[in-house]
Amino acid sequence: MANVQYLNVNRWRVPLQRPSYSADNIDKATANVAGRMRKNVVKHLTIALAEQNSALIEQNQILESRLQDVQDDIDVLVRSGRWLIWHADVAETEPGFANDWRFRSDYAEAALSWLPIAVDDNQDFSTAITCARPPEDSEICHVNCSNALYGGLPGYSQEFRVRTRTGDIRWLAETVAVEHVSPTQWRLTGIAIDITESKQVEQELELMRREVMSQNAELQDAQAELEAQNDELARANARLESLATTDGLTGLKNHRAFQEALEHEWRGAQRHGGPLSLIFLDIDYFKNYNDAYGHPAGDEVLKQVGILLMEGARDIDCVARYGGEEFVVLAPRTDAEGVLALAERFRRRIAAASFPHRKITASFGVATQRATFGDAKILIQTADAGLYAAKAQGRNCVSLAITEATA
Repeated sequence: MANVQYLNVNRWRVPLQRPSYSADNIDKATANVAGRMRKNVVKHLTIALAEQNSALIEQNQILESRLQDVQDDIDVLVRSGRWLIWHADVAETEPGFANDWRFRSDYAEAALSWLPIAVDDNQDFSTAITCARPPEDSEICHVNCSNALYGGLPGYSQEFRVRTRTGDIRWLAETVAVEHVSPTQWRLTGIAIDITESKQVEQELELMRREVMSQNAELQDAQAELEAQNDELARANARLESLATTDGLTGLKNHRAFQEALEHEWRGAQRHGGPLSLIFLDIDYFKNYNDAYGHPAGDEVLKQVGILLMEGARDIDCVARYGGEEFVVLAPRTDAEGVLALAERFRRRIAAASFPHRKITASFGVATQRATFGDAKILIQTADAGLYAAKAQGRNCVSLAITEATA
């Protein structure tokens, strides 16, 4: 028994014989196995597809239910509020012109409850609302849309007016989302709300703003006029003050202004304890000059003497016409030596000046006093006494009157 193989089983040797199969038997067996496998695969695929289809049906039902809920919510929102929702597929009819608009009304007609525009029998809502816009607003909307479509923008916003059947104007604020399907096709979704009331409030506020600005302008004009009047009043008061304190003939301070200056300087001298001096002068033989040449000629002499005194005075001095042909010079913080030199300078200027008809001279009385003693009246009386002394000495001279308080 050649080519016989044995299998040891529990110490027994069992001969193994290789079965012999024919080619037909092998083909039949293979066909049977393949048929059973196909049946099993088809069975399992059928079960899987059925389960998947059932799941898809269930998922589709859920999505349809949710979509219906969303649609119901939008419908309630649209009908309860002043909302306008629209969709449109837009295509280019010729290069640069997107004129093929196919609107899907959806919820647009619901806006008729609050936006009663005129809709003809042969018009849809989109055409009717376009016709209800003023031409200038339609042009703005067209430009905004074209810029978004050809500019690749994701959307745009705008405000425009709509005229209702009754002629009322309603304002809408619109936001439009743009889906760029292709370079020549777009899908648009727009939401518009009624902003008429806010626009009316805005217009009222603008009117109020303009009214306030107008009132402010009027107030500014009134204020400017008042300031001008105040300036004029100040100038008038200054003129009145000048008239009240200025001698009309010579332009010097008058008697009243001199008395006020004397009181002021006397109080100052009391504070700092320095000397205060006073010069009285009288034009010599002035009455004779008036009698010989007339009062107009005498007035000219008075004017010229006033000019000479002002030119020779210091900044701190107060030059005034005391009365008639008498003049006075108040010299603060000036001692006896200083006031004598000042009076002598005045005397020489007058004596050297040219006057019509004849020479003019003047007599000077000088007094100096510290404010710690007596009062301002004593200073006037002392200077007046010095003037009389100068006249007694032959005129055209300076005389210092001495008092107990003379420095």
